[in-house]
Amino acid sequence: MPRPNKPRSISAERNLAARIATEREKRGWNYEVLADHMARVGCAMHPSALYKIEKGTPARRITVDELVGFSKVFDNFDLNQMVALEPDLVRASDLVQLLALAWSLMDDALEEAEKARVKGVEVAEDLFNHIRDHDIDPESVLVELRRMVGQLFFAGLLADQAGTPKPAVQRLIDRLEALKGGEPS
Repeated sequence: MPRPNKPRSISAERNLAARIATEREKRGWNYEVLADHMARVGCAMHPSALYKIEKGTPARRITVDELVGFSKVFDNFDLNQMVALEPDLVRASDLVQLLALAWSLMDDALEEAEKARVKGVEVAEDLFNHIRDHDIDPESVLVELRRMVGQLFFAGLLADQAGTPKPAVQRLIDRLEALKGGEPS
């Protein structure tokens, strides 16, 4: 009489089935749409086979070719990522990846903002030097600056909701006022 096999404890197929369901639902796909995508990557499957993988009792087994097909359909997921994690951990892993991307984008944006700030200071200095060197009436520059602040107020770029110029803009106005000999506002 043959010995019964010990039950497996890795749960990789169960985890993969849960991951397939999570990825399919995340994209808003039904079984027919997923079957179409699998066929496009060279692994034709019937929608009922996909249902049985996710919800069958016992669950339908997944072949290596199907595993590779799922990996391609779901944006070339790392095979370890697809089979190793429980669904809740998969979601946490996805969120960690999104967080890392957000931080990277934020770092890039802060770097660009700093470059823009430095450029703004340089341009302001050039403006003050130009006004001084060419004996330009600072009042005319103030009028133009106030017009720009008014136009860009709605975009929230140079003034807050109350119409108060942002600090950098206010410093520019104050320097122009000082150039024309007036009191800073």
